[in-house]
Formats: sequence, structure tokens, C-alpha cells
Amino acid sequence: MGETKREKVAAVVVTYNRKHLLRECLQALLSQTEPLDEIIVIDNASTDGTDEMVPAEFPQVTYVRLPENIGGAGGFHEGMKLAYEKGHDWIWVMDDDAEPERDTLDKLLVGAKEQRLKVICPLIKGRDGHLQGYHHKLLKPPILKERSAIKVLETQQQSSKKVFLIDANAFLGILINREVVDSVGLPRKEFFIWGDDTEYTYRISRKYSLSVLVDAVIVHKDDRKGGSLPITSFWKCYFGIRNKTFMVKNFEGWRGIVALCARTLCVTVPNILLRLDHKLLRLRTVVRGIRDGLMEDFSVRSPDGARERIGLLE
Repeated sequence: MGETKREKVAAVVVTYNRKHLLRECLQALLSQTEPLDEIIVIDNASTDGTDEMVPAEFPQVTYVRLPENIGGAGGFHEGMKLAYEKGHDWIWVMDDDAEPERDTLDKLLVGAKEQRLKVICPLIKGRDGHLQGYHHKLLKPPILKERSAIKVLETQQQSSKKVFLIDANAFLGILINREVVDSVGLPRKEFFIWGDDTEYTYRISRKYSLSVLVDAVIVHKDDRKGGSLPITSFWKCYFGIRNKTFMVKNFEGWRGIVALCARTLCVTVPNILLRLDHKLLRLRTVVRGIRDGLMEDFSVRSPDGARERIGLLE
């Protein structure tokens, strides 16, 4: 009998102006107990010296510097496309602020084989060791409201069950078989930022079991503190609103759109008028984000484009 062919695995890391975090991520990838066949870094035109650091310190890494910043969505699209075209069987996707434990890949591959899964996610923890359950998502129709899976997750950790199902997941160590790419395609590069991981993994979960393996861990160094964005960064919300509106329309149809618009009128608008500053700017962002999502207008694909769209440059 012939030997079983070893499956090839490539890691895809998207980075932008965070070379110190990227260095830690690459060191962790190179230290995996299950060696990777290739590590692909997609650099969104960083200006902090990333283009010098990676080739000098990590010559074994495939480094692709894009001519312009096309956002996380565009970066993951290009990175996964390259890994797929090179014939890799599994694609391990993560941001540059992720650091897998030494045996994370090994556990994911074993778990995928044992559970007969084509896509599998590690448990996401912060630097403090606490679970970041908000990155493991349950989506509630008709507006696909995101709920953290942390309660389910904590319960599962105390049980003997090794995996649990979710609806969507962040691009933080998710391992995807090429069969999935054959079936559902690649992330939507037109999203630019915000929601690209949710849309893509939700698209996957409608055809495959999207599962979290509780004993495989990846550390996420985002130090999230919550709260609202400063008004100078509010342009990011335009992308979030536009992309979420498109998702609701695409997955839930007009039933979802009616529900989303009703919630906007009854909850979002009163909250802006009664509690928040820069009311006109915020209302304009909501209206134009929803309009562009409904019209599937993805012509805005840059920070300056979003600022112009919502009037932040005026």
C-alpha cells in the first residue's frame, strides 16, 4: 500500500504598519511543532520599514508588498488566492497581531482529521489569558445581529466536547481547506475593512461546519478596550455599515433589510440625536452606508474615500 500524501499548509498573514507585532507573529509561525510549507506575508504598503525587516530577518518567508493599501479584506483576498494557486491543501489565515501557541497548527490539523472538518478555528485569547469570545460569533436573523459565543465557549471548556459550532469567526488562526475555496470562493476584497471576516466565514458556515477547537489556542494582541471611536476615525464606521447592510441583503433578503431599517430608525437615529456629538456627520454616515450597501456600491475603497463620502473632509 502507498503512503498517504502529506497535505501542504500555508500561513497567510496580512500586515500594515505593525512590524514589531508581525515579527512576533512570524517567530511563532516558524516555531510550530508542525512545520509550515510556506508563510505568505501580504504587506498593505506599510511605511514603517516592514519592507526592510521581513526580507532581512525572515528570508524564508514569501513576502508580497502591495503597491497600495487595499485594506484587510483585499489583503486576505490576495493572500488566500496566492496560497490556493500554489496548490496548498490548507490555508491558515491570521492578522499580524496574532500569535499561535507552538502546537496550535498541529492540534488544528489533528482536530480537523478526527472531526472530519474542512474548516476549523482555534480558541482566541488575549494577552491576559482571558477568552475573546466576541471573535467567535453567533449571528441572529433577520439583521444578523452578532452575539459573542463566550458563554457557550466557557461551558464547552468545562465539558468533554472538543469542538463547538459557531456562525462566523475573525481572521485569527482559522484553518481552511482548499475544497472550501473551491466551493465558496475568496473573501470579498471590495469590503476594504470591517466585516470581511464575518461575511466570509458566515458564507462558509452555511455549507460547512464552522467549529472552534477548544484546546488549540491563539493569542490576539489587540488590547481591545471598547468604547466609541474618536470622530477623526469615524470613517471606519462607514465601511462597517455599508458591508453589514450588504450582508443582510445578501443573506436575509428584503425581510432583513426592512428589519435593519426599522432598527436604524427606532434605535440608532434616536441614540445619535439624544446622546452623541457630531450628529449630522453620524447621521450622514449611517444613511450613506446603508444606501451604498443596498445599491452594492463598493466604489469607496480607501480611508480618504470614506472621509469624503461622509463629509469628514469638508
